[in-house]
Amino acid sequence: MTMQAAQRDTAVIWDFDGTLVDSHRKNLQVNRTIIHRLTGRPASSFAALSSIEAYELAVARARNWREFYSREFDLRDADVERAGQLWPALQRSDPTPQAPFGGVRETLEELSDLPHGILSQNDSLVINESLDASGAPELPAAAASPDRAVDARRVLKRCEAVIERNFTPLQRRIFHLKHLRRQSIRTIARALGKSEDAIKANLYRMRRSIAEEAPGLETLLGR
Repeated sequence: MTMQAAQRDTAVIWDFDGTLVDSHRKNLQVNRTIIHRLTGRPASSFAALSSIEAYELAVARARNWREFYSREFDLRDADVERAGQLWPALQRSDPTPQAPFGGVRETLEELSDLPHGILSQNDSLVINESLDASGAPELPAAAASPDRAVDARRVLKRCEAVIERNFTPLQRRIFHLKHLRRQSIRTIARALGKSEDAIKANLYRMRRSIAEEAPGLETLLGR
């Protein structure tokens, strides 16, 4: 995000997983514990939990956490609900560190004159502890006033409108994995059964479309 883009907006709303911190290793450990409790089987017996690479691919294949549990572990609806109930406490107790991505601290300091907030399903205690351990500036949950938060959401709505109107289902899936899940191009290609060049070409076309219909928004996406 550039300072020019930041000056046009009045608030910054962050996701936590995959945007501020690399949470995959911690989430893998939490899921190993959950699946062992629910199935009684060693977590290593499930392909999706056998390695960090396998876990990232499994997450990329699923549209949401419910599909992840039902597809990869064949859990019934009641067990999927139970997995969701177990998550907060196990996430708090798991000691696996979550390191911020490179440049996060510098970006937060550069944008320190703007109000910030985090929208996440993660436990607030986990978020605060992770940011504190990394030395990142504090991001209060209620930092943005209601009118400024609405302005920030309007920016997101403009981007969403372009995505819904102009992108194919495949491109929307690629966009979600790249810019919301922060997956690598290699991981996306493997998860979708496409070549890396095809993923890059689609990302390029999507950035051009956003730049033409919503000038300035493409700078929010990074590379």
